[in-house]
Formats: sequence, C-alpha cells, structure tokens
Amino acid sequence: MTPAAFSVKRAVTVSMLILILVVLGGISLYRIGMDMFPDIEFPLLVVAAQYEGASPEDVEQLVTKPLEQVVATIKNVKKLTATSKEGVASVMVEFEWGTNLDAASQDIRDKLEMLKDFLPADLKTPAILKFDPSMIPVALYSITSGKRTSMGLRQVGDKTVKPALEQVDGIASCIVVGGDTREILVSLDRNKLHALGIGIGTVLMKLRGENVNLPGGYFGRFRREYLVRTVGEFSSLEDIGSVILGHRGGVPIYLRDVGEVFDTSKEVRGLSRNNGLPSVMMIVYKESGANTVLVSRTMDAAVRKLQAVLPADIQMSTMFTQGEFILRLLNAAASNAVQGALLAMVLLWLFLRNLRPTLTIGLAIPVSIIAIFIPLYFLGFTLNFITLIGLALAVGMLVDNSIVVIENIYRHMVLGEDRSAAAIKGTDEVGLAITASTLTTIVVFVPLLFATGIAGRIFRDLALTVSFGLLASLLVALTIVPMIASRLFKPTEFRDPPFVSMLQGWYRRVIGWVLNNQGKTVMLTGVMVVAAIVLAIVALPKQFMPEMDQRMVRGMVKLPVGISLAETDAVVRAVERVVQEQPEVAGIGAVIGVTQGGGADAAMGTGPEGVNEAELYIRMKNRSQRKRTTRQVIDTIRSRIPDLKGVKVIFSDAGMMSMGANPKPISIKLYGDDLNTLARLADTVVARIAAIRDVTDPESNFNRGRPEFQVRVNRERCARAGISVGEVAHTVPGSPGLGTRDD
Repeated sequence: MTPAAFSVKRAVTVSMLILILVVLGGISLYRIGMDMFPDIEFPLLVVAAQYEGASPEDVEQLVTKPLEQVVATIKNVKKLTATSKEGVASVMVEFEWGTNLDAASQDIRDKLEMLKDFLPADLKTPAILKFDPSMIPVALYSITSGKRTSMGLRQVGDKTVKPALEQVDGIASCIVVGGDTREILVSLDRNKLHALGIGIGTVLMKLRGENVNLPGGYFGRFRREYLVRTVGEFSSLEDIGSVILGHRGGVPIYLRDVGEVFDTSKEVRGLSRNNGLPSVMMIVYKESGANTVLVSRTMDAAVRKLQAVLPADIQMSTMFTQGEFILRLLNAAASNAVQGALLAMVLLWLFLRNLRPTLTIGLAIPVSIIAIFIPLYFLGFTLNFITLIGLALAVGMLVDNSIVVIENIYRHMVLGEDRSAAAIKGTDEVGLAITASTLTTIVVFVPLLFATGIAGRIFRDLALTVSFGLLASLLVALTIVPMIASRLFKPTEFRDPPFVSMLQGWYRRVIGWVLNNQGKTVMLTGVMVVAAIVLAIVALPKQFMPEMDQRMVRGMVKLPVGISLAETDAVVRAVERVVQEQPEVAGIGAVIGVTQGGGADAAMGTGPEGVNEAELYIRMKNRSQRKRTTRQVIDTIRSRIPDLKGVKVIFSDAGMMSMGANPKPISIKLYGDDLNTLARLADTVVARIAAIRDVTDPESNFNRGRPEFQVRVNRERCARAGISVGEVAHTVPGSPGLGTRDD
C-alpha cells in the first residue's frame, strides 16, 4: 500500500500521526535553545599569565617567549599569536578545526608544569582559557543613586546585587565596576621608624603574622569533641594599632606609636557612569552552553524582584542584554518567514482562485515547519539566526511538492474519477518524481556538510535545516494532501482565471520562439550567465555577515599609555556630550579605567586595559522612533568628536560581541625584530590607510610602554648596610610621593 493509499483509507490514523507530529514539534520548539548563532567551538585557546608591575619588554623576555616555545610543541597547532602588555602575557593558540581542545588544554597544562621553574617566581599561575562567546558579557546593569556616596553604591553592588544575579540559573559570574572600595590604610612615620630601627618589611611581616584565623584540629574530653581554632584576625582599627612591632628597653613598641590607621577607600583605578551620572556597573557573564535568551529573561525577572527590595533611592537600569538583541533578530527572521508563507498562499489563490486547495497548502506549510524542530532539537541545534534563514529559505520550497500533487489530483477529477481514487492515483503518479526532485535538491546541500572552518559549521546548520524542511514537505505532500483532497476537493471548483489563460498564451509564444531559435537562445543564456557572474563578483558587496541596524553600539576610547585616569575621564566626558546631543540616542554608559576582570580581560581584549582606556555603551532608540540609521548616527558622532592628538575613538556593533566577532574586518600584520622600527612603520601604515575613502577607525595595536621610574640598587652598599635588595624593594612603595597621584 502506497503512502497516498494508506492516508486516504486510514484517515483517522494519519490524522493522529499528524497530531503527534505537531505535538512533538511544539514541544521541541518550546524546549529548543535560542541563541544568536550556532554553538560553535572555536579551535582557540588563550594562555594568559599575570606578572604584575612588569614592563611589556620584561613580560616579553621573561614570560611570553618561554610560553611561546612550550606551546609551539603541542600537536595540531596552526598559528600562534603572542601579546605582551604591561603586567600581562598572552599567547593565543589556533588549532586545526576538529582538534580536541580539552586534550590540547591538558597538554599545555602539563608543559607549563615543567616550565614553571624557568619562569619568574612571582608570576601568577598561567590560566588556559577556551575561547567562547560566553566570555563576552551577556548583560550590563547600572546602579545609580541621588543620595549615596560612591562607596555606598559599591557596597550595594557587592553585597546585594552581585549575589542576587549570581544565583540566577545560567550565570557564571558578575563583576562589579566603579565606586569606591573600602581599604584600611596604615600611614607610617618614616622618621620614627628610623629612630627605632624598624624597617617597613618588619611592619609588613608583623601585620601578616597577626591577622590570621587558623584551624587547630580537634580536642576530645569527657566524651565530647571540640573544634579548635586560633582567632587572630583584626576586627577594629584599634586591633591593628595595637600590633607589637618589637621592644625597646623592655617596653613594647606598638604600631600606633609609629603611624596611624585609617578606614578609607582604595586608590581609584576605574570609574563608571550612566547618562553622565556616577554609577556602579554590573557586568554579567553566562555559563558556557547556557541558553542566552532564557538566561536574559530569568535575569530580567530577577532584576525586577531586586528593584522591589532595594532602597527607594537606588535605581537599577538595564544598559545592554544579549537576549534582547537576539530576540529582536530572531523575531525579525521569523516575521520574514511568516510573511513569505502568507505571500505564497496569496499567490496560489490568485492562480487557483479556490480556497480549499489554497488552505491545503496553507496547512502544509506550518506542519512542515513545525516538524523541522523535532530533528533540530534532538540533534542539539539551537534556534538561531542561521536556522531561521534556513526556515525562511525552505518556506518557498515547501509548497512545490504539494502544488504538483494537487494539480495532478485535479486532473484526475476532471477526467471523471471520484475524489478518493483521484487522490490516490494523482499522488502515486507523481510520487516518484517529486521524491527524486526533493532528494536532488537536498543533494545540492550535501557539500556544505563537509565544509571546514567556521563557515562550514554555520552552513551545516543551514543545509540540515533546509533538508529537514524539504523531507517534511515531501511527507506532507504524499500523505496529508491526498487525505484532505479525498474529502474536500470538488472538480467543478477548478477553473483557470482569465489572467492564467493570458500567461499561458504568452508562454506558448515564448516557447515557440525558443524552439525556433535554439542557437540564439543558447548564446543569449550564456551571455546572461556570464554577466550575472561578473556582476556578482564586481558589483555586489562582500562580507561575512550582513550589516544590521542595531540599538546598541560599543565604543572604545584610547589615549596614549601613561595618561592619568583624570585626563582619560575628561576626554570621555567630551565624547559623552557629543553622543548625548544626538536625538536618536536613548542613553550612554561608560566604563573608564581598569575593571576587575584581571588578566583574562586584558588577554581577550574584552574591556579597558588601563586607566588610559574607556568603554562606551550607546543605546539607540527603537528604529520606529528615529529617522536615521545607527550607522548614520555613529558617522555624525565620529565627525563631531574633537580631534585630540593621540586619542582614538572606535565604534563597533555590540550585538556581534556575542559571537566574539572582530569589529575590524581587515588587518595588516607587520613582522620584524626591531620594535622601534615596527612602531614607526605601523604609524605610517595607519596614516596612509586613514587617507583612503570610506575607511574608518584605523589603528595599530602596538602600545608603547608606560613611563616609569627605575630604582637601581647598589648591591655593595646594601651589603655593607646589612640589607637586601628585597628589603629595598619593599620599602619603595611606602616612600613619600609613591603610590599617590599628582593632579
């Protein structure tokens, strides 16, 4: 029994199977993850190590080069990119696609274990980071208040907001940026220390030794067991001032005798603002593999609950969420797919002028689409931009098989056969043909399944989505269409509308000319094909992903290395004023200076790397509320920013951060052994490129080292005085004028 015969004779059974298919598809659609792009494991690992206080030159010689030499011995390494910055060394390792990154990471870890004896003793343990879009912030929130101090805002962020956000399912961590952090400052009188013969190193050692809580094991007595602890941590400023540094003439010398203890705040190394007002920024990262949209929804609900319990003077606002961006993108793609399906139905009705076959096609489209989600879900796919493109592409092809079947069923009805017989015969006659046609179309996508690299990974999702859709449409055409036709179709209702007869007459004339002028037809076709290819190569713009008008723009403000935080803040304020002058801008957030991301942030380039850099988040109004596109607004902002020497302001699409995309589509690399020559040539290249029309924001990633004072110790004099180089080094940070900022 053929599928068509079974469908016509077992209509109830087929209806139940269709219902099961729809239910399974609905469940799969409900459970399938949503993200911007497919879950791609980039074959990249980053080895990052912090060597605090070291210059880029020292980092390169002592850390980066040894790391490079070790990592280069790992199998399947395709490319190494090493970067040496102040206090941070990073080596980005690109492997061949398909490499087991977990095994490669373990190999690197084993190699580093053997290398540790040859690295600086005070180097922090190198971290091995797997490149993952989840390393990009999934959301940014701002906390402001009209009453609280900067330290008060910071305490709210640290003690209330941060724990609440980190409890949300799918959230890996939350970093608090901005505000003043509490610090206990011990200010020593150098003259008194010298008179008493006490060095700063002694003070440090005493403070570390006194401020401890240590376990002491267990103690059993009289059938009872007790936990033993030594409690010595400081609980007040008086405790710190009472630390005994030594004795003189049998009299104890207290810390309060040689200095003062203050409850104050740390030196400010970073600032954050929201719409020009001081704020504390919450930068949220999701767990790898977590559903971005679901996490964003859960976070939004958590923020609403949090806002209800926060003090009335605290305002918490959303600056950026990946979930909002992804949903807007997916909704646009889904809307296009629905519009395409509706247009297909309207076009069918214009030709058929019959509601029943049109509704049959209208039923075939959603059933075919919802069936696609079953294999997508069980294969671990996500509902993303690429799969939605595949769905939109498949919509136009889903109706082809059903139209062929309906037309042949109608032909048999016109010949006088009853509806059931016409449905079975009409479907069986074209069943093999439409099956072959469908499989032929699917075969076209097979090469995409074997493509390598990121393009292969993306197009695999596209190819499989379209293939699943075509198979579903074939199943619908061979089962659902004949079942409906056997019960609803009426042959008397099938009449060609007048414009169809006109099109048929025009088609006959064209075919007649083609058959009578075969040579000319072949030549004309060849010319058209060649012209189309040339036009596609020469005239059409080429880029990996289409440009989209987004509501969030990310900006980086970079000043020369060595510029103070205050100077950077002044420049950023000038940029903020220009941005806020644009009527299309809904708001702007700024993060100035160093965040708490540490070496990972510096290595991955996901935030400011020093007090001379700042990050901006510009929120645009909805597209319906503005006349200009985001690009036009940014071009205006770029042209109105004051031209300051050494200041770079670079804008990029914040939405593409979720894929870890590089906002710079073109990169030019210079190689050489002399850094000074490379720096000079890089500046020349940037200047020449900047003169090219339509080029914006060219920059060199070479950063000159920060100005520094070097203390060179006379070892012989130290030896005669009975002190070591280490003691001198510990004394330097406490010297007058050091550790302070001269504004």
